[in-house]
Amino acid sequence: MELVTRTIGARMKKLMLLLMFTAAIFAEWNLSAQVSGPQIGYVYPAGGRAGETLDVVVGGMALRNVNSAYVSGGSVTIVSAKLFNPFKNFSNDLKNELRPIIVAIEKGDDPVAASVKSTERQLERLKRQAEKDAEDGKPPGSDNMLKIVPGERLIHLDMTPEEVVEYIKGMPPIEYQCLCKEILTRPNPLQASPAIAQKALLRLKIEPDAKPGIRELRVIGDAGVSNPLRFVVGSVPEKTEEYFIPELKRKTPFIEAFPALMNGEIMPGEVDSVKFEAGRGEAFLFTLKGRALVPFLGDAVPGWFQPVISVHGEDGAMLVSADDNYGDPDPVLRFTAPSDGKYEMRIRDSIYRGREDFVYRLKAEKISGPDSPAIPFAPPGRFSHLERFGEVDGNDSVAAAQSIGFPSMVSGTFSKSGDADYYRAKFAEGDKVVVETFSRRGGSPADTLVQIFSPRGGLVASNDDFRNPNVGLATHHADSICVLDAEREGEHVIRVSEAQRKGGGEYRYILRVDRPRPDFAAYIYPSAINLRSGTSAPFKIRLERHDGFNGEIEISLKDAPKGVSISGGKIPSGVSEVNATIFVPADLKPGLHPIRLAASANFADSKVESDVVPCDEMMQAFIYYHLVPASEALVSVVRKGWMPAVEMPEKIELQPGGTVELSLKSSALRNEKFRFCVELFSPPKGVEVMDSRVEGGSCVVSLKCAENSKPWRGNLVFVCYPVSKDGGKNAKVKWQMGALPAVPAEIKP
Repeated sequence: MELVTRTIGARMKKLMLLLMFTAAIFAEWNLSAQVSGPQIGYVYPAGGRAGETLDVVVGGMALRNVNSAYVSGGSVTIVSAKLFNPFKNFSNDLKNELRPIIVAIEKGDDPVAASVKSTERQLERLKRQAEKDAEDGKPPGSDNMLKIVPGERLIHLDMTPEEVVEYIKGMPPIEYQCLCKEILTRPNPLQASPAIAQKALLRLKIEPDAKPGIRELRVIGDAGVSNPLRFVVGSVPEKTEEYFIPELKRKTPFIEAFPALMNGEIMPGEVDSVKFEAGRGEAFLFTLKGRALVPFLGDAVPGWFQPVISVHGEDGAMLVSADDNYGDPDPVLRFTAPSDGKYEMRIRDSIYRGREDFVYRLKAEKISGPDSPAIPFAPPGRFSHLERFGEVDGNDSVAAAQSIGFPSMVSGTFSKSGDADYYRAKFAEGDKVVVETFSRRGGSPADTLVQIFSPRGGLVASNDDFRNPNVGLATHHADSICVLDAEREGEHVIRVSEAQRKGGGEYRYILRVDRPRPDFAAYIYPSAINLRSGTSAPFKIRLERHDGFNGEIEISLKDAPKGVSISGGKIPSGVSEVNATIFVPADLKPGLHPIRLAASANFADSKVESDVVPCDEMMQAFIYYHLVPASEALVSVVRKGWMPAVEMPEKIELQPGGTVELSLKSSALRNEKFRFCVELFSPPKGVEVMDSRVEGGSCVVSLKCAENSKPWRGNLVFVCYPVSKDGGKNAKVKWQMGALPAVPAEIKP
């Protein structure tokens, strides 16, 4: 990374720092608006083998008082959990004072003597600075430090050198590695991130019967449970690079037997390597997971760790490399040894970035040949009843277009570069037709382009990329959808091509030629909601509407502890996102409580219900937001709380440029000692609380709607904050009491 930053001018450095700071602030604001619990940005190592006990470092923010963790799927025990905070005041001055001690320990020198010499040098500098300040006429500062006797105590820590050395040497290995990393790693402001500045240390025991696969790990503290990150339970032998290894102790690991799995992380400018032996003709498959473990980075471009893996011969020459797996940034590399000998696998970031959250898991295995494994590829189950066709060879022109039914689905392949496939389907005049491809969504690298020609040959519809809601890891919405009202009866020609003129056996697609089948998918976020018993907390609901469905949808609890309820779950027609609230009763015990939600809607002849998918919102590359699905939704009750029961209006109507005053009545507000004010949770643009006050048993709220506000429908959610009398009128206390039930609202032009 140093070679890169040297070529960047001072202005560019300042701009990058500003962008990173802004991204961190917006990320923290976005998270704090949704949940007050801890937030985590990486887990290292990001997995372990069944039957092992391992130490894990979790980087994040708001990790104070972390005392436990939660791993989905069962059979993983939390042996211990705590915040890494070796000294109460772990300042930069103290780090500088501890550095000579750590260096001496690593070199095998006398750390106590190194500490005494360091203290002497620092005191000399302090004395010279005091003398210079006196000459310049500056007022003298405190001279307490100047009275310290080298060897009796440290300057910035009230401990003797012997006590500090004994304390450091007595640290568990993982804590000592964290301490070394904090002290011996040169700070890099272009890489620093407050989102991963704190560390929680976990010891996990993975039971022998733990089922291999992807789990989710969360940390738990006094403020609740964190967002999840992936933690993988493996079944093959694993090696983990130590969290910190001084340069003088670095050794290249060796793969003794296959299959094997390597856990590592990439720091700025770093290249990890592992050696192995191979016989001539032996084939290997190397699969690296990096982006799959930490899907999105808010302050990095392109917004994730972009790993590159390569194999080198004994002379260091690169033999083969990979930096992705078609559309997946995580690379897959196949290698056949050209001769007997030793080889080296290297792992780095594509532009030599790095940080603690650039974690990876590299699986190395021998294979019988270089052939690519088949990609599972199937259309969504809701279309399984359609008539199926397979592509017929030679359908590469209008004259040779393949005839298919309507409605139907066709499985095809862009077998070579520049390939285009043609199909004929007969539509009646007035038919509503949906022509859709499933390719990138199914794991194929193909980027489809669909064109529809009328019976007379004119182009009547086309689409390259149809942008779906940002749910999941996809950042390129490469599939196509065309919606057509057939104006003439007869055979229409559908041309399907690869927009980037690529091809091959993996470039598969499924073409759906169908009538509209209205449907939807529902998501909630965050996946974990932290709140006090007896209170409500806000969350968001987002919809993905299919084939023009704009009807009303209702979200309800399908499985939850007794007394838990939600408000604001009715989503108006045409609306795709609303705020809602969840309430937990006062007698619900503290801890984690899984919940399940369902979404239902009435179609022409039936009521359709589906599960709601829990998600967490993540930022990519300073600006983009994505919903990343989680395995389960959790309610985390952190402690007992209390909220007044308030009479909410049935609906709030606003007009651009207007002001509305609400009187929220509550018997609790008759007690003059009780005060609170309200703010809006994630309101529509232009709507804000101008004033909120308690008067005669009511909370009076004034809402203002800006003149340029656009028409809008959804829910308004008021978050309550206690008011401190000692702090003056309406002096808001920082912690939230909770939220009031969501209220339907509308901005009318």
